[in-house]
Formats: sequence, C-alpha cells, structure tokens
Amino acid sequence: MSDERVAKLEGINKVLRVNSIFWCVGWVLVMVSMIGLRYIVPWSNKTPDVLMYIGWGIIGLPKILAALKGGIGAALTGPLKADYANVTVDGAGRILSSDSGSESIQMNFIGRLIAIAVVYVLGGLIQIIHLLILSIRYATTAIATKAKSSVIPNGFAIILINVAVLVGGFALGAVVQKVGLAANTAADHAARGVKTTGDFQHALNVTKDGIIIEEYKGKGGNVVIPATFDGLPVVAIHGAFTWNKDITSVVIPDTVTFIGYGAFEDCTKLTQVTLPRNLKHISTGSFAKTGLTSVTIPEGVTDIGNTIFQNCANLTSITLPRSLERVGSRAFTDCTSLVDVRIPSGSSVTYGDYATGSLQDHSIHVEGMGSASYFRDDNSPQASVAYNKRAFFGCSSLSETSKQAIINSGYIGEF
Repeated sequence: MSDERVAKLEGINKVLRVNSIFWCVGWVLVMVSMIGLRYIVPWSNKTPDVLMYIGWGIIGLPKILAALKGGIGAALTGPLKADYANVTVDGAGRILSSDSGSESIQMNFIGRLIAIAVVYVLGGLIQIIHLLILSIRYATTAIATKAKSSVIPNGFAIILINVAVLVGGFALGAVVQKVGLAANTAADHAARGVKTTGDFQHALNVTKDGIIIEEYKGKGGNVVIPATFDGLPVVAIHGAFTWNKDITSVVIPDTVTFIGYGAFEDCTKLTQVTLPRNLKHISTGSFAKTGLTSVTIPEGVTDIGNTIFQNCANLTSITLPRSLERVGSRAFTDCTSLVDVRIPSGSSVTYGDYATGSLQDHSIHVEGMGSASYFRDDNSPQASVAYNKRAFFGCSSLSETSKQAIINSGYIGEF
C-alpha cells in the first residue's frame, strides 16, 4: 500500500512541479508590474499593464494550452465561417440581395474574442485553484505514506516555494515601488534644485530666478519666512505648512507673489498672518480651516481662489483690495463668525469658479494661478449649481452693511 502511495505521490509531485514553474514566474511578473512599476512610471506608459497581462497569461498557460488541445482549439483558432446569410427576396421568392454571411462572420469573430478573453481569465484562476488542490492532496498523501521517499521533502519544498512566492511577490513589488519612487524623487529634486535650509525645504521656480517654499520642517510657533535663499528671492509658497497644528503666526516676505494650493490649510492654531505687499495671486484653500480672526488682503492682489478661507470659524473681518478682480467659489463659505467685509466703494469683482482644466465655454485662463487657473464666472450659463454663487454661502453673521457692499461689488449668490 505504501508503494502505491509513493507512486501516487511522485505523480502529484511531477504535476505540482511543472505547474509551479508557471505560477512562480507569472505571479512575480504580475506583482512587480501591478504594485511596483505602475506607481513609478508615467501613467501614459502602458508597460506595467502589458507586463501584468503577460504575467497572468503565464500563470494560466498550462490550463490555456489544455483547453486548446481539448477541442476548443478549433473554435478559437480555426477559420471563421458563416452560420447564416441575410437574404432579400421578392414576392416570387427570387433573391434580390445577400450579404453572403458577412454579418454572421462578424458576430462569430466577436464571439471568438469573448471566448479567448474568458479562457485567458479563467486559465489563471483555474491554475491557482489547481495548485491549491495539488498542494492539499500532496500534503495529505505524504502524511499517509509510511515508506520513505526522496520525493516527500522535494514536494514540500515546492509547496513552501509557492507560498514564499505568493508573499514575496507582494514584498518584491513593494520594494520595486519604494526604490523606484525614491529614484524618481531624487531625479525630480535634482532637476528642480530642491534643498533644505534651516526649517525650510525649497526649490527653484521654472525660470530658475526665484525660490519656492515647498515644506516647513520647524517646530511651529511664530514663523518668519526668509526673503532669500542662496541669493535668490522667495517668490512663492506651495503646500508647505498644510496640517501643521503648531504654527500660531506667520510673516511672509514681500518678495512673495503667489501663495499656492492649500499652503496653510488646516493650520488650526494659526491666528495671525502678515501677507506680502507684492502678492498677486492666492490659490485654492490656502487658508481654509485656520484659526485666523482677521485678514487684510494687500493692494495688488487680483485673484483669490476657491475655498481660500472656507470654514475659518474664528474669522470676523476681512478687508479686500481695490485691485481684486476675481474671487473663486466658496472662498468664504461657512465663515460663521464673519461680520465685517470691507470692499472699497465702486469696486467691481467677478465671482466664479476656478478649475484645474479648461472649463471650455465661457472660461478664461488666469496666468499666475498655478494649476487651478481656468476661471468661469457666476453669470455663465454653464455655472455649476453646486459650486458657483456660493462665495459667501453660510456666512450667517454678516452685517447688513457688509452684505450690501458685497452685492454692490458684483456678488449674485447666496449668503
């Protein structure tokens, strides 16, 4: 009886060994491409997807080949034939026209493509299930076998290798991703001249004649941003302080002309900010959810983006400059303590919505507003119901004087 079990064990081992080769190669390729390469190459590069599909095909290749040999091969690879023809006849039964089965051939071709896709997908799934069944059969047979056989440790080694490849595939993909992202970051930093000086990580702007603050690494408190680094002026601040819960005040140097997306968003302890005199543009969400109580936007600013002060629950007063031309959607939404909004008499402001891509009809491109640079005003027929006409929506404490000043400036939305 033991000899029969040993023979059976050797047969299972042979099948297990052959199938495992395809599993190991295919699974590693799937994981490296899906978890690793997909996150480190440009999204326009389809190489990771192609490799992933190839890997899945390798996993299921034994089952795909078996299906082709088992009778389905002719159906998938044989010549296309017509099953019917569309014929038009007259009243006497004479044939006037016929498509000679072209429609039938087209339908059969589509059916063949679907069948190939099904075989491809199911081949991999069946192969994985088969490997699991083989492993269980091998283990139970080996345990029941009393006689010694060199095939027993070899088979268990194959099973362990399959399990190691299952886990190791994920790990290898993660390592490839980590190494690739680190290499991409290093290359990006080198190209943009990224450095860390003191509490600030900074980079060169596109024209390489100014500095962009990208990250704040300090302890918080009262922060004074330097006016220069490496002899170049600081001209912009991007999302450098986002979610910093320790900053209480910040002084921005007069060299800065642009405050980027979410630069100080969710800095809940930030109660004071000194904006630069040369500031021109403030992008989306720059001071949203901060603890600011009052703000004076300096003369010279022409654009303030969407949600710039949204949910600033402590904000009580805001002074807008005469130079202001455009205000983004929900700029002051849910500033529930906002009472006083000061707008110079006779000022004309266009209220609307900024977007990262072209809004097509009735939109303009605003140079200097960063990625969200396409603006469509509230008077546009395409104005969004959800976002437009809500710059001051939820400002329940506004004084009547402030409401009238806002309306006089051109606001047609809700309060």
